[in-house]
Amino acid sequence: EMKSYQDRANTFILQANAAKENGQLNEAIRAYKEAMALVPAYKTFNLVIADMLLGARRYSEAADAYLEALGGAPDHEPAWIGLGKCQLLLDDHEQATESFRAALKLNSTNPDANYYLALLSGMRGELKEAETLLLKALKQRPGWEEQARREASLKPVFENSRRLANLGRDKRWWEIWK
Repeated sequence: EMKSYQDRANTFILQANAAKENGQLNEAIRAYKEAMALVPAYKTFNLVIADMLLGARRYSEAADAYLEALGGAPDHEPAWIGLGKCQLLLDDHEQATESFRAALKLNSTNPDANYYLALLSGMRGELKEAETLLLKALKQRPGWEEQARREASLKPVFENSRRLANLGRDKRWWEIWK
């Protein structure tokens, strides 16, 4: 009996994957959900659904799917990042901060978490905190500097930071870290 559930679930997964490939978002989600209803172990597909919804800018639904995924896997770092992005885009800055902090608890060098927490700190006018977080993010992802300089909430951070000012000029900018 279990075998047939498994087979049916796998058929739904194949349908879902095909629909996803063809950009049929709602069809894909429906099929993934059918599979998860049959085989509880497939709950991880909530992450796939969440990422698809985030990509489709359906932030509120995506946030729900990330929460669902985190219910089964509370230590899933990318799910916390995804949830935080949704919350930030929905202007729920307090919840977004909590989510990015949860990701940092799991991995203190997560560049996404450090970057988005820097943004949120900048929005709150916490420039010192924003500077520290931003330097951590840029240490992991130097290529993000250009984007960071375009962020309105980070402008004052760059203007008031000697360490950030030196990033571009100093070829050996990691020396800042010693």
